[in-house]
Amino acid sequence: TPEASASAVNKTTAAEPILHRVVANETLYRIGLKYGVSPLDIMAMNNIDRPEALVVGTQLRIPVAGVVQPEAEEFKPY
Repeated sequence: TPEASASAVNKTTAAEPILHRVVANETLYRIGLKYGVSPLDIMAMNNIDRPEALVVGTQLRIPVAGVVQPEAEEFKPY
């Protein structure tokens, strides 16, 4: 039914992001591979403008792969 489909979509889009703490020698690319998401999606969710400025110990929110996160905005590099 349409109501059941809408309910399933709401549950999917409301998924909580995964939390990840950055360790030495990690890159957004490697983190993205680990969780199956794009580095650009991680950057957008965490308001990161410069991936080279990633700091060890930073806690990142990782979007759930294949799920649209309502708070994530379109990434605009500059």
